[in-house]
Amino acid sequence: MDEKKGPGKTAMIVSLTCAALLFFAVAAHAFDFKVKYTIPTMKTRADADKIVAMMKALPGFKSADVFLEQQSIIYFYDNEKLENEKVELLIPLKKAGYRVARRSVLYEERENP
Repeated sequence: MDEKKGPGKTAMIVSLTCAALLFFAVAAHAFDFKVKYTIPTMKTRADADKIVAMMKALPGFKSADVFLEQQSIIYFYDNEKLENEKVELLIPLKKAGYRVARRSVLYEERENP
């Protein structure tokens, strides 16, 4: 009878260990955000520079790639540091006269430290 309990306990310990390892692996594998904004009111290099300056001032900023001809910017940031994208970026952009017509989100896996 003890032999039946032994393998059951072992299987349970292995299952719990695997679950714990999976949890920590997922927690350590955070994601950064790459967001593409289409901004029809961004017409000049000065407009783009102003928008990028607003982005650089936010916590978690990594980079911004401007595509002036397409009136778009790809903004790359750490989502753990930027608490509320709408409040911290989208509303200030609108108040500055830059309407975001389209917002597309991509995810890029961050390297583990």
